[in-house]
Amino acid sequence: MLTTFILIFIIAGVITLDQISKLLVVCFMDVGQGIEILPGLFRLRFITNYGMSFGLFDTPEKRPIFMIIAPIALIAVAVYLFVFSKDKLPMKIGLAFIFGGGFSNMIDRTFYGDRIFHGEVIDMFDFYGIWHAIFNVADAFVCIGAALVILSLIIDIILDKKNDKKKAQDKAKVLNAKMAGGVERELAKPEISDESNAKNNEKQTRGEAFSQDNEEKTK
Repeated sequence: MLTTFILIFIIAGVITLDQISKLLVVCFMDVGQGIEILPGLFRLRFITNYGMSFGLFDTPEKRPIFMIIAPIALIAVAVYLFVFSKDKLPMKIGLAFIFGGGFSNMIDRTFYGDRIFHGEVIDMFDFYGIWHAIFNVADAFVCIGAALVILSLIIDIILDKKNDKKKAQDKAKVLNAKMAGGVERELAKPEISDESNAKNNEKQTRGEAFSQDNEEKTK
């Protein structure tokens, strides 16, 4: 229950941060306007796009694809996250980041336009000194979430391999112990046999001596 509350809080926080940042840009900047923050490296620039994160596939013709695929993907993530997921918290936090960012961008596509379901995503972060893609808070959380998911998967794979290796080593130790016990028993058998033979030989010698004594007395 606590984990569910944490995930809902994270999702709500991502959506709130993204929508507030977009509202500030809409209120205080004009479309296409840029404000230099780090000259030659980073600026705030108000643009809109029809596509997905970082302005990919930014064409009106692609809108129906996103309006169909995006909700299905968000529902799938939500169902897995809250119903089926038994993953550790870092994986769940990553999925919550992805869901929150995707849902917030979906709000733009739905409402930020002339009519409902014909909106555009608002972007503002422009690291033009490094790359040309402009993104928003939601895109950043989607990327961070994807990185957390991938990192969690890699860690799980490494831990699984270590556990498998440890189990194999434990099995090998048990098998070696059993084999060593069997060898010890086999080595012990001749000793017991030699001891029995010695006793038998001793008894036989005594028997022969007793027989000789009887023969002599008879004579």
